[in-house]
Amino acid sequence: MRILFRSTLVCAALLALATLSAHAQQYPNRPVRILVGYAPGGSTDTAARIIGAKLQATLGQAFVVENIPGANAILAHQRAAKAAPDGYTLIISSSADTVNATLNASKTGYNYLAAFQPIARLTQSSFFVVVSAASPIRSVAELFDYARKNDNVSYGSSGLGTPSHLGVELMFQSQGLKALHVPYSGAGPTTMAVLGNTVTLAFANTATGIALVEGGKVRAIAQSGKVRSPLAPNVPTVAEAGVPNFDVVSWAGIDGPAGMPANIVKLLADASLAALKSPDTIATLAKAGTEPYPLDTAEYTSFLKNEIAQWAKVLRTANVKPE
Repeated sequence: MRILFRSTLVCAALLALATLSAHAQQYPNRPVRILVGYAPGGSTDTAARIIGAKLQATLGQAFVVENIPGANAILAHQRAAKAAPDGYTLIISSSADTVNATLNASKTGYNYLAAFQPIARLTQSSFFVVVSAASPIRSVAELFDYARKNDNVSYGSSGLGTPSHLGVELMFQSQGLKALHVPYSGAGPTTMAVLGNTVTLAFANTATGIALVEGGKVRAIAQSGKVRSPLAPNVPTVAEAGVPNFDVVSWAGIDGPAGMPANIVKLLADASLAALKSPDTIATLAKAGTEPYPLDTAEYTSFLKNEIAQWAKVLRTANVKPE
């Protein structure tokens, strides 16, 4: 009797696996939702719509973007975490999510690395480190030297926990230095604060800040990514300026709920990475102020782990608390 019962369990398990495999082979056979934790029009939403259109063309089913703004993308991720891991609910993740893993851990209700299946990293956009055109500071070395000699160094950001906040913190922490954080309601007010010498410096998105730099309104003393942007090939990176391995960007990646079949993950990753090589995708992303930065599933997973660990350390060192 016990042998028969075990045999029945084994047969049931094999049948379930066979059914799951059959569904995976047919994937997708109905529309796929791509959740975005922000309102339409931003860089994360743009990445979702561009990659969604490409996946639709490649895989022959509709990939529909659904915007669920609120709580710094936590609401959208909560919904995605509860979805069936069948590949029909995906989510676009970004820098905020690897910060939320520490800063807002008590609010999320999920462990990011346990709740989601990374699929592929898609895009990134870097920042200029900018000071007023009237500032005496002309390099990162001079900025650090100024900070060592003066206790009134301040920096603006687009808000608590954003790359423009934690990126500057990381840069100063690398030298054992401190500066006063002044959060603003967005990139525009932050830039105006630099222009008016209200703050010493800020991170400004490379694509949107290039006009101000070229117009002489602000001075770019460095770039935040690990490689120089083609928009400003003469501006050195922070890493080149003496902070090894510094690489702070605004990025977007595509995830699904944990437990997705491996072949569906691979299908979506391969299709997404292929889409990022398309000249029209590259051109469309450039117009939106971002660029392809493809990482496959394994590379993206490693990247996420490193990001979470990095921002956890920065947050602890700066004693940053949630709002």
